[in-house]
Amino acid sequence: MKTVFIAGGTGLIGKRLSQLLSGDFQVYILSRRPLPENGNIKSVVWKPEEGVIEAGSLKPDIIINLAGTGIADQRWSAKRKNEIIQSRTQATLCINTWLQTINHVPDIYLGASAIGYYGDRAMELLDEKSSPGSGFLSTSVKLWESAHSTISAKKKANIRIGVVLSTRGGALPKMLMTVKWLRLLSYFGSGQQMVSWIHIDDLCQVFLKTIQQDRLSGIINAVSPQPVDNKTMTRQIAEVLPFFTWTAPAPAFLLKMVLGEMSHVVLDSARVFPVVLLENGFDFKFPSFKEAFNDLWSHKI
Repeated sequence: MKTVFIAGGTGLIGKRLSQLLSGDFQVYILSRRPLPENGNIKSVVWKPEEGVIEAGSLKPDIIINLAGTGIADQRWSAKRKNEIIQSRTQATLCINTWLQTINHVPDIYLGASAIGYYGDRAMELLDEKSSPGSGFLSTSVKLWESAHSTISAKKKANIRIGVVLSTRGGALPKMLMTVKWLRLLSYFGSGQQMVSWIHIDDLCQVFLKTIQQDRLSGIINAVSPQPVDNKTMTRQIAEVLPFFTWTAPAPAFLLKMVLGEMSHVVLDSARVFPVVLLENGFDFKFPSFKEAFNDLWSHKI
């Protein structure tokens, strides 16, 4: 059985991906403290700031690097922006240092990235060959991908992840915060900004297919082939919910006052397409937003 190391395995994506992989792989989650064993899911203690991974004689066949603090968890002070960058680059450089120390080249290295690379691009059609944008999100992703490039592996991929849909974390619970008590859903600003999203189970399948298929490598946009504007997304959520819900705008000026520079997370527009996945025959189980949300809401995934 091949061995997979997952950095960031305790996060939203990492938990779901670990469950999926554990049927066919021995999974080790890199964690700052030991975790309880769960079947084929075990843990390895690491200290990213020190470049230490306490893996003993273990040498992973596959490394999946999802490590990084949340982009939208706190307002972007100068300190917080540095933490966002350092949590990604430092973790990646730790993996590189450890691999060099044990003189090991894994078969596969998959580095998480983000469509923030493309910046705020309105209605421009964007694919894996598109140029980077400007602003903090784009800068942080470029530094992240630069750190990934230092790692040697027989096969490598940078998976640029869109807005991940799950009821258990990420953007969706924040969008639904006002539903329970106020029966209100808000779209952001004009609502015309394009949102490139992906169901969490489709995202996990992207990682699995990239492991399985030799030709899947390099830059991969992990997004649905059907991006939607924020206003449409909000209205389709309201159509799925089993009770009446109002929709109303959250004015852009108010978002900028409350969130500061972090308002770019909800106001920027990126119309990104998964050209590499489609060219390689990837089958999205949830290509449309409405069916994706309906599945998530029904199964509380």
